[in-house]
Amino acid sequence: MPAGEPRTDAHSSRESGIRHRRDGSGALWRVRSRAQTELLAAMAGTIAIVAALVGVIVGIAGQAPTASVRATIDAGPQSVVSRSVSWRWDAGDEHPSSGAVRAALRREFAGLPVVIQRDDTPRYSARWTVTPNAGDIRPDELTAVRRAESRLVDVVRALPSLGATPVTASGDGIETLRGMEQANAALSAVLPVPASVLAVAGVIALALLAQLLVDARDNETRLLRARGASVRSVVIADATETIVAALAGCLAGGVAAALALALTVGMPSLPWLLLPCAGVFVGSVLIAVSFAAVAAERASGEARQVSGRTRLGISAGSTLVLLAIAGISMWRFVQGQASSGPVDPIAVIAPAAVLCALATFAVIFFGPASTAIEAGVSRSPGVASLPLRLVSRHAAVFAAPVALLTLAVAVSTFASGYQATWSSFLASSSRFVVGGDARVDLDAPQFVSGPSDASPVMRIADAPGVSIAAPAISTAAGIGPLSLDLIGMRAKTLPALNSAPDAMFDAKAIAGRLTSSAECGGPSGPCRIPDSEPHRSDAVRAAGAGITVPAGAKNLDLRVVATASAATTAQFTAWFVAPTGEAIPVSADDVPVRAKVLAQTDGPQAGGTQAGGTQAGATRSGTERVRIPVPAGTWTVEAFDVSVDVPEGQGSQTSGLPGTGSLGSISVAITSVRADGRELSSASTAWQLQGDVYDNGTGVIAGGHAGDLGFDGSASSTTASSVRVRLAPKAGSNVVPVAISSAAAAQTGLVVGSTTTMDLPQGALRLRVAAVTPQVPGTKQAAAALVDLPTLTTAMLHTVQDLPAVDTVFVGARRSAAVHGGRFDAAALARAVGSGSIVVPDVALPTRFIRPVVLALELGALGCCALAAVALAASLTALWRRRRSETVILRAIGFAPSTQARSRGAEAALAVGYAVVCGVLSGVLVTLVAGDALARKSVPGVPPALPVVGTFDIAWLAGCLCALLVVLALVVLEYARALHRHAMSAAPGRTTT
Repeated sequence: MPAGEPRTDAHSSRESGIRHRRDGSGALWRVRSRAQTELLAAMAGTIAIVAALVGVIVGIAGQAPTASVRATIDAGPQSVVSRSVSWRWDAGDEHPSSGAVRAALRREFAGLPVVIQRDDTPRYSARWTVTPNAGDIRPDELTAVRRAESRLVDVVRALPSLGATPVTASGDGIETLRGMEQANAALSAVLPVPASVLAVAGVIALALLAQLLVDARDNETRLLRARGASVRSVVIADATETIVAALAGCLAGGVAAALALALTVGMPSLPWLLLPCAGVFVGSVLIAVSFAAVAAERASGEARQVSGRTRLGISAGSTLVLLAIAGISMWRFVQGQASSGPVDPIAVIAPAAVLCALATFAVIFFGPASTAIEAGVSRSPGVASLPLRLVSRHAAVFAAPVALLTLAVAVSTFASGYQATWSSFLASSSRFVVGGDARVDLDAPQFVSGPSDASPVMRIADAPGVSIAAPAISTAAGIGPLSLDLIGMRAKTLPALNSAPDAMFDAKAIAGRLTSSAECGGPSGPCRIPDSEPHRSDAVRAAGAGITVPAGAKNLDLRVVATASAATTAQFTAWFVAPTGEAIPVSADDVPVRAKVLAQTDGPQAGGTQAGGTQAGATRSGTERVRIPVPAGTWTVEAFDVSVDVPEGQGSQTSGLPGTGSLGSISVAITSVRADGRELSSASTAWQLQGDVYDNGTGVIAGGHAGDLGFDGSASSTTASSVRVRLAPKAGSNVVPVAISSAAAAQTGLVVGSTTTMDLPQGALRLRVAAVTPQVPGTKQAAAALVDLPTLTTAMLHTVQDLPAVDTVFVGARRSAAVHGGRFDAAALARAVGSGSIVVPDVALPTRFIRPVVLALELGALGCCALAAVALAASLTALWRRRRSETVILRAIGFAPSTQARSRGAEAALAVGYAVVCGVLSGVLVTLVAGDALARKSVPGVPPALPVVGTFDIAWLAGCLCALLVVLALVVLEYARALHRHAMSAAPGRTTT
């Protein structure tokens, strides 16, 4: 703050005239400029801030896309950034030569920066790979390269010597290129926000300083004009000093921008640095010269104030224009969210335009609000209401600082909301699509056939850093004509694997609905989530569970009584089901089935009468022991498959059909189940034969065995080689609760509570819709369904022959071992997996493109805060100069210096507080309207159904606002101290005019 008398009165002008007569005109202008050194220094500093930040933002726009594209390609791996075509041929077949293939590919990629190479392959095969050249590719070439890569197969197939040889393509190059295109579009959509807001703030700050400079020289300019100085000479003199200040500011800002860019995204080419500095230089000179020219022209006559109508007309017209720009751009912004076309230049300025419009509203309402406050306290006695009166009477002085402070706080709030929402959405959506911190895609068969098909889930769970490993199945399914992905996993693990916000995926509620047998929706009302989280539905548990195998057991021993009308053999298979829902069938060696004598009857009789008119003998015989190895782990036996061979030719004499066989009666009973000698409870009365599982064909009849875990039946003149049955606990219902995606619900018309049939490779399955969720975790497919794997396994054991093998393991990392939001050491996990691929959330590509945008937003917010502080300091300086006489008068009538300092400091604090509140509200509003859409656009490849949950980086915002408030508090305190010093120097009882 200045401590001495300003040199803007008549005395200053007379002194300048004396110097003019002594030293000539040059000395006059030097003295005139030296008198306003502080304002010119403030203008140079403002220009330096604007030039530095605009230079950084423009440099980011020029350098970041290219650097991000090349860094992505360099990072690889090759399978992610390239595209390959391959084919095989037999010895002697005609095939294209390497030269012909290379020539065809070069024609297709003519003028594009790619590397075409032939890979090493076995004999009678070829593979060609196209990879973008990281050293030459530019962002504007991504689309052309992607389109050419999509035609690779067609180009090779068009070779005349290839014939009908099948050609296959591999590699994720097309998806990577598309992701880079989308990320680059997001960068182009967000980067104009800080640039536009910073430009507006710079214009306001420079206009304020130019106006203050003109006001400070008003009397001096009038005296010069009265003594014959022309408007041109005054303007040239003011333009000269402005050019000097602008050159110094642009030079300092350009150097700072170059250093900042070199340390962040890399040094751009020279035009990207010179153009913004040149623009700032020209703009600042034009602003200053415009104000100087108007002031010199008006200085010819008497001092006159601009009329209220003129000010109102200018203000209203500017406000209407700004509102129209904000409204049109926001309308285009909202309309463009549904399209993926090129960037709309009008829509990209929508957030900045709305921020500026809201800052204008804050200034417009500042005057009426302060006037209303003054009216309310005008009759209050004492000096407590003095600050409120002062704010009202000097509202015009605070207009520019209020606008800049509102804009600065609004941009800071928007930057906080955007970066927090983008970071949260990127982490949540990438983990959600993967299904956890990692997903292991196993090389598993379609159907599980034995222990060799078991998943390595225990090895994965023991890997360093792994907190949970959940086996799952991922298979294609269909509901009517709709094809969708079916994900089956233990619902209880969903909350641990998916930390997404509830609005995106309410894991706990979905898990409860998938494991609850309560009807959901419709007449039954909403779902009721049980207090506990069982691993299977209540209906299945109520009907009776399987046989629990003790931990560590090696063998399962069955006592079996198996007899038939003829000697044959039988096979026993136990279905072991883990708590996770994974099912493994384990078969025993063939067991002999002994023959017994049957008494022919005339028809069905009571007691042990079997279908077909035969009655079993009165005594049992043929007890055998069946040993089944127990896989490592914790298991429950949920079913037994029994297959009794039908001897071929047994019934040929009666049937007359060659190749047929018959067994007059079959009786199989499992009398006891032991694990390593320990008797296990089988609850045999709760088990029954599942007649819908196996279709044995004509002539085979099978039914339950009274009182035992077994079955009785017969085979008459059948072509089947065996009689196969499945024994399993009784099931109350085989309707499986399912959660479907909103896209699947929209295409099928299903709602919560609806039942339907889903077609699987294993067979048809009845489902009940328990929940509808925007997206199903673990897949990018929009149409998908999620089921609890234990419940699905139990239902399938009652309805289908073969069960799907676990082909996926979702992995969760310990938070202490997590890196970059849950990405842990993949090498240790790979060793545990063996064969298979590991998929981790991909956050590297979006981060490379969007992190510079976040940096630009933060710099833009900090720059606006700096400009707001400069504007407040300049405005308070001007206000202090106006009030020097007022300070002396108040001191003379009894106002103590401390009272004046407190009152006028509180006046500035009230204006600052008003601007901060308006800025926070404006920033929150713009973030809610546009921030979520920009955050979604900044995460390429995310499923469109996933909702964005807005949030704010409270720590960053609080730090930014605290730093701003500290600087503003120092400015206000210095202003109050200057007033206090001046009031102390004024003698009580003495007045000045």
